[in-house]
Amino acid sequence: EAAAAMLDEGTKRRSKRVLREELDRIGASVDFTCDNYRTHFSAQSPLKETRRVVEIIAEILREPVFPAADFTVLKNRLTGESMQARENTALLASRRMLTRLYPRRHPNYDEEPGEELKLISRLEKTDLARFHTNVYGLGSMRVAVAGDLSGSNIDTHLKNSFSGWRMSGSQALPPIGNAFPGVSARDEFIPVADKANVD
Repeated sequence: EAAAAMLDEGTKRRSKRVLREELDRIGASVDFTCDNYRTHFSAQSPLKETRRVVEIIAEILREPVFPAADFTVLKNRLTGESMQARENTALLASRRMLTRLYPRRHPNYDEEPGEELKLISRLEKTDLARFHTNVYGLGSMRVAVAGDLSGSNIDTHLKNSFSGWRMSGSQALPPIGNAFPGVSARDEFIPVADKANVD
């Protein structure tokens, strides 16, 4: 999540301000999100700017720099969100269930807020760069495009912009184990101070 959140904070060639000014100039937008399995990007642009937008997406995906100042801001935000999660009874119940149903290496496993805070506190900028090097790359990218694409040469732009990028290291994922390892029915209670509601 942290690596995906910082992709568009600047590249080896341009700062985030310059990137955003370029997108504004050509009337385009680019957004990045992620889930437990993949990083997603979406973009909107005038047809005539298709090549430039694809080049910008490729630059962001291939050459992020994870600026130190923005990393500090992100880390503080993640810490605050995790601390707030400790008071969200529905989220606490959901996360506790996921830790009981799935082994730690399974993508559906979700750390409880206490574990999550420890992970965030140990997170360093170099961890994001290493994760990007090890995981991001070609091999499983899927691109869907909608609109009047006559004469857009979208295939050519994608090939040119991503040509020569390394293959993703996530192509050969380690075994994640079976779900529900020895799970049996039981009651568990999570005390939350000063909370009258339950989930």
